[in-house]
Amino acid sequence: MRVAIEVGVVTDKVVLTQALALMSFWVDGREGSENSSLLIGRAVQYVHSLGLHIQGRDDEPQTAYNETLFCCIWAIDKMNAAFHGRPVLMHDRDIDRSLQRSFDTQNSAFKLLLHVVALLDRVIELYRPGGGTEDELSGGFDTFEGLILKCDASQVSTRFLATIEILYHAVAILSCRSRPDEPKNYGPPSARIRQAFSTDKVTAMAGHEFRDQLVLLPFVPYAISLSLSVNYREMRRSKIPMSRSRAKIAFEANCQILERLGEIFWSAAAMAEMGNLTLKELDRVYAQVADADPRKPQEVDGDPQANSIPNHVGLSSEQLGNNSNNYSYTMPMPIPNEDTFNFGDLLDVDPFEMFDPTFNLDDIDACLEGNLELAMPMNIY
Repeated sequence: MRVAIEVGVVTDKVVLTQALALMSFWVDGREGSENSSLLIGRAVQYVHSLGLHIQGRDDEPQTAYNETLFCCIWAIDKMNAAFHGRPVLMHDRDIDRSLQRSFDTQNSAFKLLLHVVALLDRVIELYRPGGGTEDELSGGFDTFEGLILKCDASQVSTRFLATIEILYHAVAILSCRSRPDEPKNYGPPSARIRQAFSTDKVTAMAGHEFRDQLVLLPFVPYAISLSLSVNYREMRRSKIPMSRSRAKIAFEANCQILERLGEIFWSAAAMAEMGNLTLKELDRVYAQVADADPRKPQEVDGDPQANSIPNHVGLSSEQLGNNSNNYSYTMPMPIPNEDTFNFGDLLDVDPFEMFDPTFNLDDIDACLEGNLELAMPMNIY
């Protein structure tokens, strides 16, 4: 498709806009995010060249179709800014058409998606350079149920509602900004509660609530990667051992989901690999400290495995599936072994300080925690 476009086989700018938008979903390898951003940027240019951002006459041919195409590119532009840490290219001040009116002409499912992206557009404002130090959205944060009713989307299929809800919770996670220069500042309490709820909700929905019902659009693995990043931050920064333990269980679950999605999405595979490397090093530290702890319980009933570090997460190779199009599995709920050494017994122990010096912890920090900072390009090494 790129070759056909570059050599000028296709000249219809409407078709070119559609093709470029669709191609922007394809992200593969380290340069994938840059290529994706370039493609959607070019699609935005065609929108401007066609004048789709200008309110046309109602009697013009293909008015409804052009309006839908405009809404598509507008939405993808906002998602591209979030996914890849890029500036928004389409600004309200440059658009001479009513966004609300354009939204209202769409079908219920697409209208709901557009309203969630409009919420994302407000969230992006928190991350703009020179945007001040505000960490909370003005005007509140709509509930997903409220948006469904607003868009008359209650009869939309569960498959589409669940998929759009995943995006909604991704936006909710981002609505609580964690500044990298202030690792202890996770935003105002209301936003933190919303972020914590949405983090758990994404894991549950992608893990077992909806199983194979999700439409695998690119924002699905992105939402799960955000959930993973919040879990990692909690493990890394929390001073409460119980919170770190809970975050580790959720982190393992998200790694498992991303590993499965990695059969389709390169970014999901890369995030899962980083997560699994971190878990492996954590397990090594846990085992090392447990072996050195004089309070370590004795073996029970002669079973040498009774006191081993449990494998909380990990599907068998058969469960991981042989078909990348069959996104169906049951997420096991990790049950901690009560005999296992628990860092809750040693309040002053930070397992990350005991990592092997050769482990690239700084790189993991930069990628997993940096995933929550929209102002910076997302570079997965």
